[in-house]
Amino acid sequence: MTQGHDHSCLSDGASPRLRALHIVTLCAFAFSQPILQILLNQSLFLYRQGLGWPEYSALLMALTFVVPACWVVLDFIVVRCLSRFFSRGRNAVLFILGALTLLSVLRVSPKFESFELNHLTWLFSATVATFGAGLFAYAYDRISGLRFWLTVSSIGIAVFPLFAIWQVLQSQYGNPGNLSSGAVGHPIPVVIVVFDEFSGTSLMDDCLQMNTHQYPNFSQLASLSTWYRKATTVHARTDEALPAILSGQFPASPRRPIAANYQGNLFQAIHASQSYDMSVFEPYTRLAPAKLKHHRLYLNLTRFQRIVQLLEILGGIYPHLIFPNDTPISFPSIHGSWFGLPPTEDESMPRRTSGVFSYSPLHDRDRQLEHFLDCLCPTEKPLFAFLHVLLPHVPWEYFPSGNSYREYRNLPEFTIPEGLGELGETWPSDDAFVLRCEHRYLMQVKFSDRFVGRLLDKLRQTQLLDDCLLIVTADHGVSFHAGSSRRVPDAKNIADILSVPLFIKLPGQTEGRIDDRNIESVDLYPTIAEELQMQLTEPFDGSPVSKEARRPRKTLYFEGKMTAIEPTFPQLKSAVERQWNFFGGHSLESPPPTASSRPEWKGRHLDEFVTQNIGSSVAQTVEFTSPILTGHGDTVTTSLISGCVMNPVNRNTPPEIVVSIDGRIQDSSRTVVNNAGNHAFSLVIPESADSVTPMKIEFFLIEHGDSETPRLLRLRTWYRETSR
Repeated sequence: MTQGHDHSCLSDGASPRLRALHIVTLCAFAFSQPILQILLNQSLFLYRQGLGWPEYSALLMALTFVVPACWVVLDFIVVRCLSRFFSRGRNAVLFILGALTLLSVLRVSPKFESFELNHLTWLFSATVATFGAGLFAYAYDRISGLRFWLTVSSIGIAVFPLFAIWQVLQSQYGNPGNLSSGAVGHPIPVVIVVFDEFSGTSLMDDCLQMNTHQYPNFSQLASLSTWYRKATTVHARTDEALPAILSGQFPASPRRPIAANYQGNLFQAIHASQSYDMSVFEPYTRLAPAKLKHHRLYLNLTRFQRIVQLLEILGGIYPHLIFPNDTPISFPSIHGSWFGLPPTEDESMPRRTSGVFSYSPLHDRDRQLEHFLDCLCPTEKPLFAFLHVLLPHVPWEYFPSGNSYREYRNLPEFTIPEGLGELGETWPSDDAFVLRCEHRYLMQVKFSDRFVGRLLDKLRQTQLLDDCLLIVTADHGVSFHAGSSRRVPDAKNIADILSVPLFIKLPGQTEGRIDDRNIESVDLYPTIAEELQMQLTEPFDGSPVSKEARRPRKTLYFEGKMTAIEPTFPQLKSAVERQWNFFGGHSLESPPPTASSRPEWKGRHLDEFVTQNIGSSVAQTVEFTSPILTGHGDTVTTSLISGCVMNPVNRNTPPEIVVSIDGRIQDSSRTVVNNAGNHAFSLVIPESADSVTPMKIEFFLIEHGDSETPRLLRLRTWYRETSR
């Protein structure tokens, strides 16, 4: 009876050849579509890899033939063997491919906020995918219309991959058109610095004046330039905000940051004029013309090795494309080159002073600054020097001095620490934890301030300061509000996201002034063109800052939407006051007291507490910044301590951790629940502690008991043998 029913299904279902075609079609939905779609959006990775037709042909071959062939063979084995023992198992491969397809669809579909907050997105996705795939496998043999739909859909097996690869090649090698050589009537030196993820609110005190105590070099810059105090960006992401600066065009519709999409941009116009020696540091966009000499970090790999690495990288990324962030499975980490981090580098780059320097965005940012300063040197033609540097952008790793407090500096945090949501860009609801992150950000603002001072010194040394057009700004701001996004604007955070620092020093200008008119980032390109007496060949939306009449509103584009803001920028004052209340009266040596769970404990000796060692069975920490073992014990070589408490005694109360240095409590903090549902922490040991030699660092978990004074359960102890 059972066997007869099974044979009936076989006769009623698709023929073996048609079934194989359907398997190939499902593979296109489950594998080709999500992989090629994410590849299209990863222009930085494509640019860094320098891939060509051989690599893309190999990728097409793997996705279109090799992977589907494996699944067809597996299906043949299942149908011929497994179905003899389990009558309902003959469509197991269809079930798996259907589940993977549904997971990839659910991964990019709108999410239910309640599931995300309770870390149940993975359970919801798994339930829907399992039920849907089971229904599909059951209906495959019984509904001819379903098989017909798969047959028709097979047309896209070749069409979609070829179209996707064509788009990829266009993004790399698209023709930007023939830009006519434009004359520059006033070829003066131009120096432009664009910081990244830098809110202009960070530089102000509670009276909206420059915070001269924290940022003396920005104050020095303001004293000899025009500070556009209410300057704003037009987009909250670099791939749209930076092209808006360089093209003077509003990002009304999404465009990849490549030269073909921004014809006549600043880089192209300056190069076409043939009036300048150009030094361009641009790690993110590809707006500079191909004819300008490009220097970049490279991969010293053979063609075959490139193909193998590309397939390995995409294979490692695939689980992250289809499974939600909170899936309780440890997937392989994503290869660093996916984010533009190469394993090797061109050691000759720092010795060159002209051309386009395409460092990896997060690779040794301090060295990028040094290299840029070296390029501010005498040239045959006037100098055009442009620097886009990802500071004070995450990853936060620098003390104000420029020293790094992270041991593995080439393994960055690509999202905010313990950020929630799909992109990990929503802050946890814990105010103290967010303040800790803001403190780390402000330390990098101070590092940026230090660079500005060195920049001014170098311009004086090379006698460029008086004669050059100097512009210092940022592409967009960043917000620190618990429970809100750092990027997606709302009524609470919009001022921090919109506000950007903007200083313009005209040639010969020696006195500073403040201008509160409505200036937006799209105004920079026409301002430069006016000063250089350069005729622009492409339309632009901005207007020179010299033009008295300004636009009647500020504009912010984000995710296909436009937000209009009053030109007086009334939200600015409250945003500045909030930050001043937390950080204005405190040194950035340590986080503010409100960021500590027990600020009254700081400086107290451990003898005042009951301490004891703890076993890993009670609490386990992970993701420690791995100490280096020596003959003298554990030696810590970094000042960042981060990780997770995996097995807290009381899950209803956030675990608290304490750090002591040489027997005195240095810091204390509650943990926060991250995307994976773990109790996470992140603390930075102050740089001044490096003066203590040797140093004993002890790490404790607070045990909440009945006594007035909690016990401190010792998790780890490190010894630092030498200072930095």
